[in-house]
Amino acid sequence: MSIYKNDKLIYVAKCIDSLLKQTFKDFHVYIQYDGTVASDIEYYFAKLNDNRFHIYSRNENYGLAYSLNELLTIVLSQGYNYVIRMDADDVCFPNRFEKQISYMNNHKDIDICGGYIEEMDENEEAIGTVKYPLVHDEMKCFFGKRNPLAHMCVIFRKSYFQKAGLYPVDTDKDEDTIFWLNGFLSGCKFANIDETLVRV
Repeated sequence: MSIYKNDKLIYVAKCIDSLLKQTFKDFHVYIQYDGTVASDIEYYFAKLNDNRFHIYSRNENYGLAYSLNELLTIVLSQGYNYVIRMDADDVCFPNRFEKQISYMNNHKDIDICGGYIEEMDENEEAIGTVKYPLVHDEMKCFFGKRNPLAHMCVIFRKSYFQKAGLYPVDTDKDEDTIFWLNGFLSGCKFANIDETLVRV
């Protein structure tokens, strides 16, 4: 997870609370402050008494892709089998980790797996559910029109990065789109679960 100056504590705290309430408990959270963040966010994490959380900071803002690559360099050296993405202003359903890890354990050929997302407004009222194709070939065809999975909702097997590399940092915005393209071109296998996993 990357946090930057425009992130607000009210949303970050709800995001973290959704991680703490996961039915699957055996995970670590790696967070990069992408430049200076709000003082109340710093205070919140300083008071968070949970050794699963690892916070990294720097004074300069370098962007999401750069921050994620910094974290991936650390995480991939620690021997984890899976990497789960999360945005600082989204909320996981309690069984998100359990569902995705179970799916990956049961589908050894899959390198990356997403799911459906529920969009909400600033008052946390549900707007609707965004659904994606479920199997690799359908996702590949769908990619001709739009991204075939939600970035904030994916779980990676470490093999994805071994095949496709890290996030491209030479794009203005669409780092996830190019990242999926690199995955398809590198032979990564994609999937989605037909369940809503994250509120966005």
